[in-house]
Amino acid sequence: ILKNYQVYYEVVSLEQAKAVSGIRCVFGEKYPDPVRVLCIGVSIQDLLSNPSDTKWNEYSIELCGGTHISTTSEAEAFTIVSEETVGTGIRRIIAVTGDAANNAFKTANVLEAGLQVLKTLQIEELKQRVSEFISEVDRSVIPAWRKIAIKSELAKLQDKLKNHGKSSFKDALVQAEVVLEQLKLSGAKFHVAKIDLQSQKNPNKALIEASKTLLQHGIASLLIYIDPSKKRKGVILLAKVPEALTSKLSASEWVRYLIGGEGKGGNSGSAQSACDSIDDLVAFISKASEYARDKLKE
Repeated sequence: ILKNYQVYYEVVSLEQAKAVSGIRCVFGEKYPDPVRVLCIGVSIQDLLSNPSDTKWNEYSIELCGGTHISTTSEAEAFTIVSEETVGTGIRRIIAVTGDAANNAFKTANVLEAGLQVLKTLQIEELKQRVSEFISEVDRSVIPAWRKIAIKSELAKLQDKLKNHGKSSFKDALVQAEVVLEQLKLSGAKFHVAKIDLQSQKNPNKALIEASKTLLQHGIASLLIYIDPSKKRKGVILLAKVPEALTSKLSASEWVRYLIGGEGKGGNSGSAQSACDSIDDLVAFISKASEYARDKLKE
């Protein structure tokens, strides 16, 4: 494009055309005779004057039904925006020129700048924005190689979110294991505590996993998780009571005692609910512990 080559075309016999070194045609395609030959940078008469010259291999020479420009500079810009399979052994590329190509470059620049912003975000904000950004990239017309590069970086961010989510389970289990060792020494039959998680992804599942660890050792638990990003229902309560203790301590009544009408549902062995906030966490934990202690007569 920058070299501004002239585009030549002429109708010649099919035999003459096929004799030109470096001629390009579609395999299996039937061409008319005579056929239109197009070459960028060398006149058709020069080609025919010495058709076997191997230097023609360096030029774009085709059997072509039509041309669109008289010089390469008229294209202004060029980029491939997609490539796909259309059949066995057949790939299709879609390319744009002119304003469409320049717009594709500009859009790619904007997306790449947006990607750099995403990389600076904290986990919770990243979770909120990454899916929308991926959709924006998918529907944007940009150079194919740049779209591949952007998607590769987005995949890394998604892996980061996935691994961070896994850390919540690990956090909860580690805390449960530490508590379990302490309870074994004290002989206590219940535990009330706030669980701290690095990730706010799937806190319910993290609490369940932690409570299972305690439940397997015959220990009742009421675990509290507080999500600071939520103004409503940001406090999750999960109560688990082993079957051997349900005649004395009911999980659903335990939760209901603490948060009243908001503590709906559940049964004697398991109950989960949520409330907007806890004004005094220390007092709340003390209240929950006193209730369990009284029921279990510890």
